[in-house]
Amino acid sequence: MFLAGVLIKTVGSKLAASDLHALVHTQHARVIATDPPAELPVSPVIEVERTVNAAGCAGLANKAVSVGFPLAGRRAILRFDTGLMAVLGPTDRTLLRSVPSPLTTRSVAYLRSARPAGPPPVPPAATPVTVERIVSSSGGIMVARQRVQVGRNHARKVLAVTIDETTIRVHDGPHLLVTAPRTTTLVVTHKRAQHH
Repeated sequence: MFLAGVLIKTVGSKLAASDLHALVHTQHARVIATDPPAELPVSPVIEVERTVNAAGCAGLANKAVSVGFPLAGRRAILRFDTGLMAVLGPTDRTLLRSVPSPLTTRSVAYLRSARPAGPPPVPPAATPVTVERIVSSSGGIMVARQRVQVGRNHARKVLAVTIDETTIRVHDGPHLLVTAPRTTTLVVTHKRAQHH
């Protein structure tokens, strides 16, 4: 059984060869390759749009699927591609989260209001992170395992450090003290100054 070119199910036939011959000549059936395909066709990439309920779930294939509490009450695009379900923003198609698909290939093929997928999701824009650091007695700070020299005249001060994908900026109140290229990709885990 095929749906839109996708193999949904294979079952044993109860028809004899004579029945198949009669079917071809009387019912406008068409003959396809008698050998099974070497590999199953790849399921198409499809998406649906749903409103997320107050519990952070969307209705898919007669069940509630969690897509995240922050989306409660909002519309979201759910994109199904090779065993993954991506949750996208409805206007800018920003990727909000990606999880293993909670549905089988067959369930995806029968989703209500399914449509061919649009352009790939847009990666979320990196948001700069601001943290606090205490300047050491030697005039340096450590952020994301990268040492930045600020100056001994700032020793023991609590400074604000803004980190984005490429740059580290150190501020003392409204004053920018240092701008340094970021050389690590580690996630910043400590945001508040410690042992102050």
